[in-house]
Amino acid sequence: IKSNLSSLRTQAELFYDENSRSYAAIATNDDCAVVGSLFVDTIIAGAISSSEEKSGNTATCYADSDTWAISLPLKTDPDTHWCVDNTGGVGEIGDPITSTSCGL
Repeated sequence: IKSNLSSLRTQAELFYDENSRSYAAIATNDDCAVVGSLFVDTIIAGAISSSEEKSGNTATCYADSDTWAISLPLKTDPDTHWCVDNTGGVGEIGDPITSTSCGL
């Protein structure tokens, strides 16, 4: 889970560069499947899906044209969420994200 989500940062930046320097469509809450958002990029969606399968939980995704973040409960401790965002934030947080930042 940690590895899959952490690897998203590189692919997200490629998506940003390929989409007129935008993370595209706005995504909120646990909707990681918003058409046009970076979360439906084939590689990113695959990493999210694999992570959700391993966790047994649903990821929480937020994005706008300039920022993004994703968090997912850990399998070993569902009260702890692994979070990654576009600022380089990566680590454990207590609750799911509520914005485009991990707050780390």
